[in-house]
Amino acid sequence: GFRWGMSTELALLTQKELILNSFEKKLLTLGVFIDYSKAFDRINHEVLYAKLLHYGFRETPLDFLKSYLSQRKQSVVINDSQSSLLTITSGVPQGSILGPLLFNIYINDITSVSKYVDFIIYADDTSIFFHGNDLGKLADSANNILNDIFIWSTANYLMINTKKSKAVVFAPVQKAVCRGLDIFLGPEKIEVVKEVSSLGVIFNENLNWDEHVNKVTRNIARTCGVLSKLRQILPANIKLLLYNTLFSSHINYCSLVWADTSKANRNKIFLLQKKAIRHIANVPYDAHTSHLFREYKILPIDHIHSFNLIMKYKQSLLSNNACFLKLCNLRKNTQSYYDIRKRPSWFVPYSRTNHGLRRLEHCIPACFNMFENKNIGIFNIHKKQLKNLLIQNGGV
Repeated sequence: GFRWGMSTELALLTQKELILNSFEKKLLTLGVFIDYSKAFDRINHEVLYAKLLHYGFRETPLDFLKSYLSQRKQSVVINDSQSSLLTITSGVPQGSILGPLLFNIYINDITSVSKYVDFIIYADDTSIFFHGNDLGKLADSANNILNDIFIWSTANYLMINTKKSKAVVFAPVQKAVCRGLDIFLGPEKIEVVKEVSSLGVIFNENLNWDEHVNKVTRNIARTCGVLSKLRQILPANIKLLLYNTLFSSHINYCSLVWADTSKANRNKIFLLQKKAIRHIANVPYDAHTSHLFREYKILPIDHIHSFNLIMKYKQSLLSNNACFLKLCNLRKNTQSYYDIRKRPSWFVPYSRTNHGLRRLEHCIPACFNMFENKNIGIFNIHKKQLKNLLIQNGGV
């Protein structure tokens, strides 16, 4: 986190891809989501200086950072009564430019604890993923490594909140999993749950996004209520602004992660989209909405995933976002075809399961091939043109 091009969406996409790849390989995934209490405030300055020295900071740069962190004082004011000033002996200034960077440097070596697991770290949100086909052995391996994580955290003066830390066993719906696992972080047991909120998106054990869609629909239903009360008071352009601010923001947040959910889940959101657009246009509650989506240039939920997928890939190419491009693994198709005109431009890897079809390395080339079959050059089309194409034609 806190690095250019490294968004919450990219962190969650990486997390999702790890789980989907395990499903495709008939493996279980145990995800442990660690909560650190006041992580930014607990950074030990002496430990930080030692790490900076290890990473190559010398003389002037190191002295500058020492002076930046040392001799900071603070006091507390309650009801016009101010405490005496005390020197801050740990932590980095929050809200500063250097604070997040120093925190990243401080926590960076947690990944050296084990090379056999996958770490996803975004700021102070740390997720660890263990993969295997035997749940008992998976739990034993996890407990050994989590004990090392606890030792590392203690040595670095970071406190784990075991009550807020959770574990989830990710498995396909068809694979029955016993949840009676004993997972420990140090001396304390952490709860094994069916779903967990990670960076604002709810991951459940089957990765079907039911709980997250329910959360999104609750939020946007409230916005529909607001628009309903304002439908005859405000002009359409102001209501559209409210829609984009209070409604669209919820369905666009990390949509690449969860918007590949089931048709039934997408339909819940689509019905609320239609309700909201009727309020914006101030038309009867049973009025048709197809022309209204075109008039107000609103993308239906069914096309938001494709739109954001294409735009994310193009932006990543321009900015050379290696992390996202590596997840996509997009390749030109070199397979031989009897009729070369029928050969897809992009190679779509074989997927054994429906979960495999949701991986980026499958859905991105499949999406690109679909556009090229319609003679639409995906790399030559601008953002507004793509949006208008999806709205006007109802997809491709």
